[in-house]
Amino acid sequence: MHRQILLTGATGALGPALAAELVRTSAAEQIAVLMRSPAGELEERFGRWREAVKSLLAVEEQGNLKRLYPVGGDICLDNLGLESSAEALQRETDVVIHAAADTSFSAPPERLHAVNVEGTRRVLEWSGRRRHLRRFLLVSSVFVSGSRTGRIEETATAEAPDFVTHYQRTKWDAEQVAIASGMPVGVARISMVLGSHATGGVHRLGAVHGLIKWFARGLVPMVPGLPEATGDVIATEVAAQCLARAVNGDWKMGAGGGAPIWHIAAGEQAPRMAELIDFVYQHFADRPAWRRKGIVRPRMVEQQEFDRFIAAVVASGHPAPAQALRSVNRFLPDLLFPKTYATAQAETLWGGPLPQYDWRETLGRVIRFCCPGDR
Repeated sequence: MHRQILLTGATGALGPALAAELVRTSAAEQIAVLMRSPAGELEERFGRWREAVKSLLAVEEQGNLKRLYPVGGDICLDNLGLESSAEALQRETDVVIHAAADTSFSAPPERLHAVNVEGTRRVLEWSGRRRHLRRFLLVSSVFVSGSRTGRIEETATAEAPDFVTHYQRTKWDAEQVAIASGMPVGVARISMVLGSHATGGVHRLGAVHGLIKWFARGLVPMVPGLPEATGDVIATEVAAQCLARAVNGDWKMGAGGGAPIWHIAAGEQAPRMAELIDFVYQHFADRPAWRRKGIVRPRMVEQQEFDRFIAAVVASGHPAPAQALRSVNRFLPDLLFPKTYATAQAETLWGGPLPQYDWRETLGRVIRFCCPGDR
């Protein structure tokens, strides 16, 4: 058991599930949760968040919630915005889990850089003043592979690939900063997280959930992508369990003795994107409104055709379809670059095949969560 963990990004999509898993596995005696909060509101915000964590724990596990406590701060500020009185926090921390990031594909490039790259640099600088830091776990994304195709290994690349979004670029840059720091860094690259397999619940809606909502309205007649592309999706539980294992498990050095890198992904088990589209379409196809409008299954098309279609919709003066298609265009073009994420190193960390759930069951529950009127 570690003495103390500092967790950033606790209010993000994975935050409550990860915190619950850290509590469940007794990862540390104390877990400091870094939160941005207006003056005087930290305890109230932490209390609401703590209730979300509590809901994920069995009754007999909830007594360990006392391990969690809030710390007001901001990764975009020097010294993380911490007061001098927080020296004890720095002195006691064994492990830092840096999960904070701006994951919005539509955020301005300068905002993404400030949070994802410079924020990571500041957390590293703060952690570097901890003389006996044991581990710095950077929560990254498999999408740092950018436009690369084929099998993507669990390694760091010296040269940046071409990127589809600014988000990808900044997550790749953050990895480079962390690996070059000389600190005991491990990088966990997370695939696209659908939501909870158990409930379909989503703590914070992301791009894929926005796509589901637009899909439910019949506003996505086509998507940019190739038929052979895979949709590597995982449940929230998989990401949280594997991250907790990275905190407690044995780290094997990466290629050339570098930082270990793990793909927390479906890998070879990932469904084809065409299967995902068919599943979502069939979920809504029997709705009276869909039958009445004759909504057909979305086609997968090349980027140029999709761009021409967006331009035509914008010119028609229909704002809702135009907004839906722009939203799709912010992240789905990644599907124009078919790839499979290797998971061998993650499996070594886990001690066998990664935990997986039937993606159809997970996606069905997430759809019902995102579109409750469809139940």
